[in-house]
Amino acid sequence: MKKKRNNQLKKKIMHRNKLLLRRVMMNNGKSIVIAASSFGQGSRLKHTTNRNSVRQLPQSSFEEDKV
Repeated sequence: MKKKRNNQLKKKIMHRNKLLLRRVMMNNGKSIVIAASSFGQGSRLKHTTNRNSVRQLPQSSFEEDKV
């Protein structure tokens, strides 16, 4: 039972990572590398911290483009 739940969590996290990666790629080309490297690990702690950092990335890059 516990094993099954772990697998479901892993699948959810992996799916969410893919969605985030796709979203970052659409926003700007530079952040692809950062997102891809940070999502290499499947641990939940790193996943949550990375999700927050990825959200901040596109905004800063857009500001650079305007200058």
